[in-house]
Amino acid sequence: MTVKNLFLGFVAVILTVCLIGLLILATNEDALAKVHKTINTLNAINVSTEDTYKKKMDILNIHTAKASEVNENVKKQNHFKHRVNANKSNSFNEQECQVIADRYADKHINDNYGLERISKTNHGYNYVYSNDNSTSKQHVSISNQGIITK
Repeated sequence: MTVKNLFLGFVAVILTVCLIGLLILATNEDALAKVHKTINTLNAINVSTEDTYKKKMDILNIHTAKASEVNENVKKQNHFKHRVNANKSNSFNEQECQVIADRYADKHINDNYGLERISKTNHGYNYVYSNDNSTSKQHVSISNQGIITK
């Protein structure tokens, strides 16, 4: 009889701990929001067991894999085309390069440096920042696309 009472007492303690844990989770707003989102997502999808089985079979299908690979290659090519076109059409002018150089100097060069000279090249602009000491100079080059090189 005592073993039975100890066992039932132990089960009661475990169930009480589980109940307290569930109460804590139920009062947590983030957990409720996640459960609500999950339930709404499942209702919106309305997935049946047959649809799930068909999706699993489609993953194993070779033609589906090839189509997805082609789709990824097309996306990469389109991304590359947009990036190249953006670099060709969006060249920065002298004022914009000056702003980029000033911001770079403010962030990476000490306050006592000042702009000494600007020189234009075929690919962009070169800026020379000098300190009060004439031997200490910082060179910053900015391409027409706004890329900073030291």
